[in-house]
Order: sequence, then structure tokens, then C-alpha cells
Amino acid sequence: MLPVSAYAPCSFLTANTMEDLRFTRAQRCMFLERAHQFSLLWCGQVRTVMDSSSSTRTLWRNLDYLLLLVGQSISALGTGISQVALPLLVLMLTNDPILAGLVSSLGQFSSFLLLLIAGSLVDRWNRKRIMILCAAAQAVCSASVVLIWLYKAPLLAQVILFCLCSLLIGALNTFSGLARLSALTQVVLPSQLSQAVALDEIIFGLATLMAPLGTLLLNLNPIFPFVTDAISYAILLVFVCFIRTSLHASQEEKRPHLFKDVYEGLKWVWQRPVIRFLVSLAGYLEVIVSVNVVLVAVIARNERFPLNTVGIILGAAGVGDLLGAALSPLLQRRFSVGWLLISTLLLFLLLWPLYAWVTNPWALGIIVASLALIDSITYIQTAVYPLIVASPVFQGRVNSIARLTAMAGLSLGPIGVGVGLRYLGIPLTMGILWIGFIPFACLALFHPQLRRASLPKNKVVLQSYESEHSD
Repeated sequence: MLPVSAYAPCSFLTANTMEDLRFTRAQRCMFLERAHQFSLLWCGQVRTVMDSSSSTRTLWRNLDYLLLLVGQSISALGTGISQVALPLLVLMLTNDPILAGLVSSLGQFSSFLLLLIAGSLVDRWNRKRIMILCAAAQAVCSASVVLIWLYKAPLLAQVILFCLCSLLIGALNTFSGLARLSALTQVVLPSQLSQAVALDEIIFGLATLMAPLGTLLLNLNPIFPFVTDAISYAILLVFVCFIRTSLHASQEEKRPHLFKDVYEGLKWVWQRPVIRFLVSLAGYLEVIVSVNVVLVAVIARNERFPLNTVGIILGAAGVGDLLGAALSPLLQRRFSVGWLLISTLLLFLLLWPLYAWVTNPWALGIIVASLALIDSITYIQTAVYPLIVASPVFQGRVNSIARLTAMAGLSLGPIGVGVGLRYLGIPLTMGILWIGFIPFACLALFHPQLRRASLPKNKVVLQSYESEHSD
């Protein structure tokens, strides 16, 4: 209820006043209509101020975001458990590591093939509906693994069906992941996206650390990991159904040509130097992350570190990731995206060569944790900036292009580094990877658009969010 003073500008416009001034009937009607319009305008402005102040609520009071975050976190834990357990289950059945690796790779392969097309379709379809249908289909796939095991089909048939389930789950994960990331910009204010992405990184990092529970559940009973995964997808399905925000991609007419949409997305990214730089940097960072395990294992073998110490060193990377995700929103409030990228890339250039000369396990753990912290901060910059800058119409395609470059780095990085470590040795291989940072650091430091890059403070997205949530 507005205070009486809010109506003060039109309180004198009464019918009695009109009669006293002896206005004609037409004049009175026109005057009252103008007064009514002025009153609505005045009250609407007051309402807008009240709504804009209420829409600045924290993420923890944003029910739609919490439903999305908690549902996806539970689902991520279930997915991680099943992804660990399924190759091990095939290895138990066949005692063939090639078949186990094939089952694990098929999910990544289907995701790689469908990424660009999925991004275009996510920009066309209702993202809430995509997440609901994918969650239901993923629950069915996980339950199918249970039924295949219980039915005791012939061994070859079981392996083929497991491969098919892995292929389908990978494809569905592609659609649901892109839909969720695009929906994040519709349930969260642009000014809160950095905090939202950081929270995602923390919770998904914790889910990844807990994923090896799949081996424990597999020891208890081979069906337990997949029952857990199916339940997690069912929980996600329920949570997404309760999201109230409209998650339509756009109000435009449907675009007729799918591949033209893909081309427009690639063109949109290519024409924007900052986003093109961030997408390329994200792909190279995935190369660095993917080689971490191989690199630490080779150094530990050469220096004869105990196996338990290797586990602690790799665990330090998880701690660094979580700390980087927690620090990133605080740093973004104080520094622009450009200067954060310059700082992190220069730190990469300073710390990376230490890999070649480290001989102490604790020193190696500190280096691994420090590089993981810097990588986490850099990754969040590469993720948040496109989410804020890209129009909702392009969100799916931009995110799919970023994931495609990241997946290329994740797939090709370990192979290339493994060849380098075998034939060139640690110092030369580390030197080649170190040289790869130099172009990114020079571009960030000397390119004026990259150096001045910052998160927009006032965007049309904010206005659309407030108008969407004002009722």
C-alpha cells in the first residue's frame, strides 16, 4: 500500500473541482483522462523503484536459483558416481581395459559431436523443458543399466547396451548442461552472475571430489551407483519443475535453418575480440588442467615419491580450485576482467617453470595448489563475461563453442603431453607449454579492448529481469 503522499500530485483533480470551474463535458472527460494517466505514471514509477530494490535480493533468497543449484549439484554427484562406476563395471565383466575405456569415451564422443547443434537448439527451445526431458531420459538410462545387469543378458549384448547407455547419457548431458548454463542468466541478476558461477564451481568441485564413492558403492553392490544416479536425476526433475521463472530462449519467431544458426553463433564469437580471446584461453587452460595428473605422476616416479604423497599432492589441486572459486567474486568487485586476466596470466608465466626443477613433494604440492587457484580464478572470468555480454538469443551457441574448445583441449592435451614427456623430457615439455602462455599474456597486456575489458554494470538484461519478476 502506497502512502497518501504518493497520490498527492493528483489529489486535487476531483469532479467537484471540475464543476466549480464550469468545464464543458468534453473538457472534463479529457482532463480526467489526463489526470488518470498521470496518476498511473506516478504510481508506476514508485512501484518500479520498489520492485528494483526488492529484486536485489541475495542469491540465497532467490528460490529459482537455489532450486537450479541444489538440483544440479545432486545430479552432478550422481553423474560423477556413475561415470566412475560404469567403466569399472565393464572391466569387471570383461577384464578388458580397451572395452572399459571405450564405454568411458563414448559419452565424451557424443557430446563432442553434438555441442554446436545442441547450442543452437537450446537457443530455440524452452530451456526448462529441455532440462526436464533430459533429466527424465537420463534417469531412464541409469535405470536401464540396472535392468541390464539384473537381466543377465549375454556378455556381448551387455557391453553393447552399456555403450549405448553411455552414448545417450553423454548426449543428454550436453543438452541439459547448455540449457542450465543459459538458464542461469535468466534466474540471476547480471551483477550476481560472478557469485553464482563461483558457487557452482565450489559445489561441482565438491561433487567431483566425492565422485570416487562410485567405487565403494560398486563394491557393495554393482547396481548401487546407477540406482543412486537415477534417484539424483529424479530429484533434479522435481526441482526444475518448481522453477517459476520463464526460461524461454527468446520471443522471436523460430529460425528455419539450424546450420545457419550455428554459423551465426560462430560469427558472433569471432567478431568480438574479448570473447574470442576468452574462449581460446579456456581451451588452453583445459590442456593445462588435463595434463596435471600425468605430470605429477611422472615427476613423482622420477623423484620416487610415495604413492600416498601423490594422492595428497593431487588433493591440493582440489583445495586450490575451491579457494580460487571463493576468492573470485571478491576480486571481481575490486578489479576489472582485463586486469584480472593480465595478473593471472603473468602468475602462470612465473610459476609454471617451477615444475621443471621441483624435487620436494611439499614444494610440488604448493605449486600444484597455487596453479589450481590461479586457474580457477581465470576460468571464472572466461565463464562469467560471455554469460553477461551475450544476448539470451545467443547464450546456447556461445556456451557450446566455449565447451567445444575446452573439450578439444581436454581430449588432445594428455596425448600431446604424454608424447612430449616420453620423447622430450619434463623440462622441454614444460617449456613448450610455458611458451603457449606468452601469446595470451601479451594479448591481454597490449590489446586495448582486452586490457579495458570489464563486466557491464547496467544492462538491458537487468531491466528484463526486473520486469519479469515485478509481478
